[in-house]
Amino acid sequence: GEEPLLGSALGREYISGLQGEGVGAVPKHFVLNAQETGRGSMSAEAPERALFELYYPPFEAAVGAGAVAVMCAHNRVNGTHACGSPSVLQRDLKSRLAFRGWVMSDWWAVHATSAAVAGVDQDMPGNDGFFDLEQLQQLQQLQQLQQ
Repeated sequence: GEEPLLGSALGREYISGLQGEGVGAVPKHFVLNAQETGRGSMSAEAPERALFELYYPPFEAAVGAGAVAVMCAHNRVNGTHACGSPSVLQRDLKSRLAFRGWVMSDWWAVHATSAAVAGVDQDMPGNDGFFDLEQLQQLQQLQQLQQ
């Protein structure tokens, strides 16, 4: 939601309660998922300050509560698919927010094999071919050539 204090407080307690019963919590949709219509093509625009002050705090609280995974969203964030954005997933979620779990995509929210490098660990539902072994091996070979 867009209310960072409420989202943080509720999310933290919900995750603690859920995981206290042995069920892994997966907060979603990271990030700026504000509409369903056109969600795969629209781009939500937000400066870094707004992301960290308004939109990231509930996810930061979820990370602090020990969420096992985070689901990335269908929409684009500042022009790049959320499930393919190194700045959103690697820099912000995994580095700055110190998330140590895995990132799963929303269903059919991955648009390229390069999402694996951007920070997606699990492509859902997994039948689009982007994370097939051959595709990931080709991506790995390409990265090795570029180094």
